[in-house]
Order: sequence, then C-alpha cells, then structure tokens
Amino acid sequence: MKLLYCIACQDIIRLRLSETHRYCECGKSWGRYRTGRIAEVGGKGRIIGIHNIQFSKALVPNPDTRFEAWFIQEPAESVRRINSIESSGVMQEQLEYPRMRNLPTEEQAPFAYWMRDQTRPVVEGIRMDEQDFFYPWDYERWKEQGRPTEQIAGDED
Repeated sequence: MKLLYCIACQDIIRLRLSETHRYCECGKSWGRYRTGRIAEVGGKGRIIGIHNIQFSKALVPNPDTRFEAWFIQEPAESVRRINSIESSGVMQEQLEYPRMRNLPTEEQAPFAYWMRDQTRPVVEGIRMDEQDFFYPWDYERWKEQGRPTEQIAGDED
C-alpha cells in the first residue's frame, strides 16, 4: 500500500487506482495508482510504503501488533514522478478557487478576518501579495455561522 505525504502541508492521502489524481490539502502534491503496483506522483509529495501483510494483521485488535512503513526512495520501479498533470497522459481540469476580491465589498474584510487562521490554497504563478484565494466550503461555513466578524473572547493574535 502507498500513501502520499505532502512536505508543504503535511497532509497524507491514500492513493487509489483511478483516472484522476488525488490532491493534498494545499494542492501542491498529487498522485494516483496507474496500475495495482505503480504509483504516479507529482509536486512536493513523497511516497510512504506500508507492508501490506503486516498492515492486514494489525487490523485485528491486539495491542502488540505493529506494521512497517517507510519512505520509498526515488527513483523506484513502483513510483513514477511527473512534473504536471498533463505529462501523465491524463488531462485534469484546471483547479479554480474563488477569490476574496470577487466577494461583495461588504463581505471582504469580515471574511478575511475570519479566514486568518484557516488553510488557504496557494496558486502557482500568482505573487504572494495577491494570493486571496479560499476554499468554497470555508465561505459556506462562514455564512452558516452567521458571518462572524468579531474576535472571540480569549482569541488573541
């Protein structure tokens, strides 16, 4: 079994045999199984290998049961490194994130304040001072919570 670890956001995702790649939380690492044994990965991801038989045995409740895991050192026969989604032979639609500058003017500052401690996507090719992207589910959650704008007691910057 192989997992993808993103060095940038420290997310770990399970790779699947699929036509599409799976992405980490920050979007800087992606991967999938091309076959039952060959993993295709890109970005800042590293592959974690897990001993399948040991893992299966560890699923049985027993406090002393362990399984082995390791970083697969590249180049490796079981890992294919790609530079972009297009180089993998599969066209992946461009990820697009909403921008704060496109929100109604009266929502921009309160939402930006609420987002101060949230994880946000970073889009390559855009200067850091122009990175105002956010995940759509954060905006929905902010709206569901009544659009909070005031600092919570005990919450200090």
